[in-house]
Amino acid sequence: MPFTPPIKGVDQDHVYGALDVYTKMDEIGQEVAIIGGGSTGCELGIELARRGKNVTILEMGDILAKNSNILYRIGLRQALEKESTLHTKLNIKVVEIARDGVVYEEAGKQKFIPASTVILSTGMRTNPHLIDSFYGIVPDTFVIGDANKPRNVMDATREGYFIAKNL
Repeated sequence: MPFTPPIKGVDQDHVYGALDVYTKMDEIGQEVAIIGGGSTGCELGIELARRGKNVTILEMGDILAKNSNILYRIGLRQALEKESTLHTKLNIKVVEIARDGVVYEEAGKQKFIPASTVILSTGMRTNPHLIDSFYGIVPDTFVIGDANKPRNVMDATREGYFIAKNL
């Protein structure tokens, strides 16, 4: 399940989850702030910039797509640099989502970036209640992929392969 961080203003109608954006492209404004610089947030930022949007990716860490491998990050950086309307801010903390933008903290100072659309790309969380509901239906139940721990497709595929191979 998508994780929604406890940020003031996160429940406004111009705030979307990263998984919902692709079906609502016509609702996305010109100025876009993406909260979260993982691979999903970065790829979404590239897509929106290619569609002519002004995009800023806000990441609390010091590196984009931190959980990805180095070759992916190199290719991602090259794709990001090609988009002149795409900007990134690292080592920041989002304080509030306002009606017309995002308030964030950088180096101890509060700053503001205008945004008519804010997209949350803040990761996924497992749903233990759903997982537990599958036990007892069949003799063997295995938890793999994001149900086990949110990661990437490569990890989920590898897990699925090894589980299937050992049946």
